[in-house]
Amino acid sequence: MKKITGLPTGARLSVLLAVFFGLATCAASFDSLRLPEQLVERGVVPQGVSIESLRRGRALALAECKECHRFRLPDEYPPGAWPGIVRDMGAQASLNDGQIGDLEAYFVSASKAARLPPR
Repeated sequence: MKKITGLPTGARLSVLLAVFFGLATCAASFDSLRLPEQLVERGVVPQGVSIESLRRGRALALAECKECHRFRLPDEYPPGAWPGIVRDMGAQASLNDGQIGDLEAYFVSASKAARLPPR
């Protein structure tokens, strides 16, 4: 690890705390992704979408969507915006139609769930 030099002790501590909390926030973001079972339970999954599709979509989101840009949580966009976003980004990432469909199903469902009142 590279030493932070040339800064007063208080400033070094501030930098280290900012990095720590930034990483902690990032980890918390990934942990806050709803599980497919939670989406089914909340009744937000489109008819005909299987839980297996949601599982694949969530796994793809965690693996692929942070490779080129900051990871976007499902609640950052309304449900109706996700199909276009996923199609555009999926094409750039060279995902196949099945993968794009799984991602779309997951993000649309999770975005809908994020807008429901808590139980």
